Amino acid sequence: MVEKVGCNDFLSKFQPDELAAVVQKRLGEYLKAHS
Repeated sequence: MVEKVGCNDFLSKFQPDELAAVVQKRLGEYLKAHS
């Protein structure tokens, strides 16, 4: 299912700290690439 929707990372909705860490990492990568 993860591959079918094109997800590149699987997160449980019951782990908000892990979700926040991944969001911060992705935002950092985006900002670094677009600045």
